[in-house]
This record gives sequence, C-alpha cells and structure tokens, in this order.
Amino acid sequence: MGSMAPPKLTPLTRHLFSSFLSFYAVTCWALGTISGIEAWTRLKYGEESKLSLQELLNCCDRNPKNDDDKYVDKYQFYSSSSLDAFLWIESNGIQLEKDYKWEGELGASTVKKMKWNGIKLDSHENISTDEESLLIALNKGPVVGAILFDKGGLLSLDKKDIWDGIPCIPAPDGKYKYHVGVFSGYGTTDSGKKIYWFQSSWGSRWGESGYGRILRKSSYNSKNTPPADLICKTRIPGTIHKVVNGKIQRANNYSDVDEEKKPQVIKDYLEPAIGNYNYNSGTHLILESVEKVLYQKTSLVEKYDFMFNAKAPDNNMRKFKAQIIKIKEGYVVIKYEEVKVV
Repeated sequence: MGSMAPPKLTPLTRHLFSSFLSFYAVTCWALGTISGIEAWTRLKYGEESKLSLQELLNCCDRNPKNDDDKYVDKYQFYSSSSLDAFLWIESNGIQLEKDYKWEGELGASTVKKMKWNGIKLDSHENISTDEESLLIALNKGPVVGAILFDKGGLLSLDKKDIWDGIPCIPAPDGKYKYHVGVFSGYGTTDSGKKIYWFQSSWGSRWGESGYGRILRKSSYNSKNTPPADLICKTRIPGTIHKVVNGKIQRANNYSDVDEEKKPQVIKDYLEPAIGNYNYNSGTHLILESVEKVLYQKTSLVEKYDFMFNAKAPDNNMRKFKAQIIKIKEGYVVIKYEEVKVV
C-alpha cells in the first residue's frame, strides 16, 4: 500500500509572488496541470523538464476573461480548468520555462519560434474518481485532480489534519468551489484512516510541507459525508513527446510488432513477469517491466485472456485466470481471479 511519507514532486510554488499563489491568483488549474505533466515527463525520460506556466497562462485559447462565471484577479490571471490546460497543450505543445520565463502577471499571447523546445501531448486520460480506479492510477504516477474547497477548512489545513470536506459551505452563488492540485500517493494513518496525499500550490506552510491528507471514501462515516463530491476532474497525460528545436521526437509505440504475433509476444514477456508477482489480496495488478512490447492499445491485445500459475499467500502455487484491461505506455493493468478447483 502507499507510503505514509508524501512522495516528492516538483514544487508547485516555484513561481511564488505571494504566500498563497493560487488562492489570490486563481492559477491552480494551470499549476496543477503543469506539475502533473512534469512528473510524468520525469517518469518517462528520467530527467527534469520545467515547463512554462507563463506560456500556458498567456496563450491558452480558452481564456475566459469575458465569461461572467470566471474570475480574473488583480494580476489579470483567470480561473479555468485542468481540462482546458490539457487540451491546449495537446493542440499547441508547451515550451520549457527557461525559454519562456515567468513574469508574475498576465502577458500577451505569443507564437512559438520555429526551433522551440518543450513537450507535446497526444492525449489525456480521464480517471474515474472511485477509490479503486484512483489507487490503480496512483500506483503508476501522479494524478491531476480537484478537491472540494473551503477557505476556512482546506486553506488552513495543517500537517495533523485530514481534509474530508464536511465543513465545506457553498459560495454566495450557491455553487461549491474546487481547488486543482496533484494527487501524489496514498496510505493509511496510525489511527487506521485511509488517505490520499495531495500536493497543493499554497507553499510549504500548508499541510505537511505542501502536501495535505485527503480522506478516502472507504474511511467515511456513512452518517457524516461531504455536501458535494470531495474529488473530481481527475486526469493524467497520454503519451508525452519531446520537442527539440521545433521537431517532435515521437515516442516509440512499438507498432512494428505484427498483429498476429502480439499474443505470442504477450505470452513471452508478460507471463514470466506475472509469475514473479506474489499474490496477496486484491483483484488487479500493475506491471512495469513490459512496456516495450505492450504499449500499443489494440483490441487484440487489450482483450487477451490467459491462465497462469503463481504463488498464493500460503506460498503454494495456484492457478489464476486473467484479462488485460488497460494498456498504457509504461504499464499494464491486469484483472485476475483464482481458479477454484471443484
């Protein structure tokens, strides 16, 4: 299960010009998206890539400054959503921060130079907010998402607190507000409460060095629940491509594996990895060591059913049946169950 020490991501507060940047500047939608993509870029390429928050804020073509439902602060930054941020980066790419530096206020939208450097996304994946889906996603990497916001509760969270959203009250317009950040892990407290780790952009004084504990649904008291969804709009980036001097360095999708050979490739690479897995409790497992042959998301591969033998909790070999239910670059999710001997 997840560690009780919050996993360390790139700080969301590197652009700070006030103690609580995204409370005053409403930029959490952009900060959270940028941090999540940077973390996934680091997982993929093993190197830091600081991306330009300023470009995203200046140039996102879904700038809602004239929308009465949106908010523009004193720096002219505007509220939006992580979905808008993902869609803009998918369409336009985003430059490195060193080439498009932070200015501290909204600037004019600019056109990229011919030889720009950064990353390009081909897509994003929406993650269900149910607990099982979030845990599966967090086993592989951080998840950009929004949590129920309350100025008196969430904003003042300290390292001993767990945010459950219960004291939250709606805004004057009757709507509940949400704050975007990055879910970076999960765990269980000494008292037995199950939590997610959530990285905010409110500085190291918030929560535990910038990370807060968010209560998981399985630890709620059924008679005392939040007035609205505690978590929403969770998503992760799809394939990340580097851009060097204006040229997209396409990530290998291993499409050279012939369709008719894929079941055999899966058998050769997947089943040995499964055999090394110690099956305790649960219904899903995630494998990392087979991404080079299982990247491409095809119906032939994704619906591949198979049987395998592996150690059960009693250390005896048991037979399991399984199905690949999700294939993404870098990991494979398998649903399995023990075959009962009659």
